[in-house]
Amino acid sequence: MTYEGPTETAFSNGFEYDEWADLWCYRCVKDDMESVFCPILNGVILNNEVPKEWSPGTDDLRDRYHCSEFEAE
Repeated sequence: MTYEGPTETAFSNGFEYDEWADLWCYRCVKDDMESVFCPILNGVILNNEVPKEWSPGTDDLRDRYHCSEFEAE
């Protein structure tokens, strides 16, 4: 196994995640937080790493990443 260097963390704290998720995850049909769980988000929560499905957004916390799998409710 080779070391690839440090990975970028997705969020510094829960507040940052909540601000971002309010615009993305909480409005997506792929995660209703009750019976349907987003596999991308599960990985982020477990590893706190930026997944390949997220591209850079802006400096605004709510627009930090753009998820290629997002589907609005």
